[in-house]
Amino acid sequence: FLRFIEALHHNDVGQMIEHANTALRMAREAGSRWSEGLLLSAVARAHIEAEEYSEAKILIEQAKQLGSKIGVEVITNDALVTELALLYRQGDGRALEVLRSILVRSIKQGFSNVSTWRNLEWANYCSMALSNDIEVEYVHELIQKHNLLLPRDQLAPDNWPFPIKVYTLGIFKL
Repeated sequence: FLRFIEALHHNDVGQMIEHANTALRMAREAGSRWSEGLLLSAVARAHIEAEEYSEAKILIEQAKQLGSKIGVEVITNDALVTELALLYRQGDGRALEVLRSILVRSIKQGFSNVSTWRNLEWANYCSMALSNDIEVEYVHELIQKHNLLLPRDQLAPDNWPFPIKVYTLGIFKL
């Protein structure tokens, strides 16, 4: 699994798929349902990165069902985060409701991170949440805790918690 995470952070799709599938096979052989649930999301995430969206969707549903069946919130939350990555990547408007659900669940469960966390990705999710006034206080906490920054070419929503804000009544130059 850790090799999958390393490959994710290096954007090595082939290694992501290989390591996630190997870990999933091992979890199933060991009968570790908890591990299997998390790894279903990992394999789905690898398929998202490979733009194999149909396969990813099937795996996400399997992970959500398993998390619900065995009552493990972290499995369900990881599955929802993976679903958010899929919907966001596809430009699907349902991403907003999935994000809202993740944030509400995260507040309730005390989550502030996921195994597939990537700062740029979460900066975009936080921007989307702030732009839609979703769990603003919690999103501010996430941004500050993880030192999230948007890409320089992306405008931040007005309620982004910048350490310093400058207001002018005219032209401003540096």
